[in-house]
Amino acid sequence: PSPVAELNREGLKATLDLLGEDVTSPREAEASTREVASILEGIRRTGVDSNLSLKLTQLGLRLGKEVCQRNLDTVLERASQLGNFVRIDMQGSDLTEITLQIHEEARRRFPNVGVVIQSYLRRTEKDVTDRLIPAGAPVRLCKGAYKEPPALAFPDKSDVDDSYRHLADLLLSPAARAKGVKTAVATHDEAMIRHV
Repeated sequence: PSPVAELNREGLKATLDLLGEDVTSPREAEASTREVASILEGIRRTGVDSNLSLKLTQLGLRLGKEVCQRNLDTVLERASQLGNFVRIDMQGSDLTEITLQIHEEARRRFPNVGVVIQSYLRRTEKDVTDRLIPAGAPVRLCKGAYKEPPALAFPDKSDVDDSYRHLADLLLSPAARAKGVKTAVATHDEAMIRHV
């Protein structure tokens, strides 16, 4: 049995992600798009309870927004046909705004798409309260893993943890649930898991 099937037997859902980002040509972006879409086919074929995560730069974001949107639409359309869900991973802070914009535009056409937010970015609380909760967006909360300057991200773990707990509270609040927000949490930190 696959690791995902084992997780499912334990009552856990999974998300699958084809590692890779920052493709440098339209051909690579199209190939990544096909590979990512094939994961959706594999999920359907095996019957595991899993969705898909992807990075916009693997679909060509560095080549232009239009290239990325076209490839993302291909994946979201296939996910929709198969009754599955796609989550857009967050990358470095230089891509946060464009990632949120692409997510918002995609959700107008595809309700089966969500986005990841990072608790270590200083801007995230505002993104959550002003954009994501009011839109009822599906969100996965993580801490963040990219090297960022202190002006953009909390440099101390204790501040990142405080932000994580606060954002989890906002996303899991009755007000957020009333807006339809579905929250996933991503962490290995036992203290954060206990808090959630």
